[in-house]
Amino acid sequence: MAQEKWDEIYTKRFGGMWYPDEGLVRFVARSLRRRVGVDAYEEKRPVGKVLDAGCGHGRHLVFFAEQGFEIYGADISKDGLQVARAWLRKRGLTAYLQAGDLTKLPFRPETFDVVVSYGVLDHIHAGQAVEAMHEFGRVCTKGAYVYVTLRSTEDCEYGRGEKTERNTFVLQEGYEKGLIQHFYDLQDLSELLKGFRVLDIECHEESFPRSFSVDKAFLQSSRGFGGQVDLSNLGSFLKYSRCILPPRRYRVAEMRVLVVAPHPDDEVLGVGGTIAKHSMKKDEVYLCIVTKAYTPDWSEQFIGNRKTEVLKVNEILGIKKTHFLDFPTVKLDTVPQKELNDRIAGYVKEVSPDIVYAPHRGDVNVDHRLVFEATFVATRPTVNPVSKLLTYETPSETDLAPPFSVNVFIPNVYVDISETLETKIRAMSVYTSEVKEFPHPRSVKLLSALATKRGAEAGLHAAEAFMLMREIVR
Repeated sequence: MAQEKWDEIYTKRFGGMWYPDEGLVRFVARSLRRRVGVDAYEEKRPVGKVLDAGCGHGRHLVFFAEQGFEIYGADISKDGLQVARAWLRKRGLTAYLQAGDLTKLPFRPETFDVVVSYGVLDHIHAGQAVEAMHEFGRVCTKGAYVYVTLRSTEDCEYGRGEKTERNTFVLQEGYEKGLIQHFYDLQDLSELLKGFRVLDIECHEESFPRSFSVDKAFLQSSRGFGGQVDLSNLGSFLKYSRCILPPRRYRVAEMRVLVVAPHPDDEVLGVGGTIAKHSMKKDEVYLCIVTKAYTPDWSEQFIGNRKTEVLKVNEILGIKKTHFLDFPTVKLDTVPQKELNDRIAGYVKEVSPDIVYAPHRGDVNVDHRLVFEATFVATRPTVNPVSKLLTYETPSETDLAPPFSVNVFIPNVYVDISETLETKIRAMSVYTSEVKEFPHPRSVKLLSALATKRGAEAGLHAAEAFMLMREIVR
């Protein structure tokens, strides 16, 4: 039924648009490739193949092809694809088109660096849209971008047609008569975007003169989602079936960062300034603390205070979430290595970070060495391919290691923490039992001195230093 209706729409030239959507053009210029001249482009990131899922008669195929992208298209309508081929041929452009259902795309896994789907997911049932998003994920490469458009329950056309299920109607008039129209609220978004990291949300509100018919307006007057919404925590919003959010653009996160720390305070000593800098850039920072203190070696009061201190440090540095593995401190060598590997790998998979920071392999503390080995295994490209794996130095652990060549910390990455050094020192002061008097390596004076020294090595006022273990450039 749907295929026949779309075939009719494309062959009879009902409605439709023959130029690219403005929001999609902005997305491409902002995130992929920006045109700066007649034949000149500023590359934002390397892009291989692009898929237009639900390409219809090809207006976005033509746009991507003109911009020099290797573009593929899929659509349920064979007649729509025929129109697209004719349009591309007339413009002297190339695209690779296949007929297919979005819930069963005719492409191999990990094929596309970008998937776009304009005006498609709101013309199928909500369950089918979730299946389609799963398919988008299947055909995407690691770190690929997915761009979709949806219509909100605040759309003025909400309720038009015969209601068949929650927020879903079958249109009873116009050239789209007989087609499904689904409108999305926050509950729908929560299900639809599960497993995806939301980088950007744009909300658009369009108004048309009263004299415009439904067919002429095409998109109608609509109000969508936007605003400062954390899509990883939608629980508080789900009691509302409809939610008004102001029309604007909100950037949710740039990157996901994971810091793996053998003990509480290692994250501040080695990465504190860098964590604060990530937070300032709106990156999402996650912390995995591998071990914890235990009785009778430590008092119940100390153990309780330590967790409180960690949460306070999270607040100061802007850490989004801390995960505790609760292995025994300074007894990590009694834990089977596979168990440690699996637990860290599980959290790496859950967070799906772009960057991982781990302790240095040559540290004097055995917990640090074992955590490094487990993190290195957990981030193997065949297991959890992260873009960048770096190790950090920990004062009184890295600098006091035995003087063998395999233990030497040789930094090759420097992060400017001139603006966040004070934040690092303030966070470290929370761990009252770990801050020592000068000339201890963990004294405030020597932490500042180390930052100055590392900064001088890179021509900066203050820096944290790292060793790059692995970087995957896509």
